[in-house]
Amino acid sequence: MWKRSSGINAEYGELEVELAQGQETEKQLQSNLNHIQDNQLLLRNQHKARLDKRLGLFRELKENVEELIEQNVVSAEQYNKLQAKHLKAKSDYQTVLDQKLDLETSVKEIVKVTVSYIVKVQCSKQG
Repeated sequence: MWKRSSGINAEYGELEVELAQGQETEKQLQSNLNHIQDNQLLLRNQHKARLDKRLGLFRELKENVEELIEQNVVSAEQYNKLQAKHLKAKSDYQTVLDQKLDLETSVKEIVKVTVSYIVKVQCSKQG
């Protein structure tokens, strides 16, 4: 009976060793799982930080593009105003040229009438 009891004790000892090894393996696996979860969290946070940074850069780029578009619209409006002023000045210049031509024609007519009158008066004095 003692032999049988010592066999059970030996088997029990082996089971205790296996249990201890299993518990150690379980602790190691839990530790590994914890490291993996920590790394996942770290990677997720790093990825989020990169995405946030890129989003910030895209927002800044969008604002810059909108500002440039606004400046371009203002520049286009200023250009259109200047072009309208130029066309008006050109029209005014043409009007002045037309008036100058009319004035020159009028002066020529006045000179012609005046010369004709002077010639007539001179001829009547002599004649």
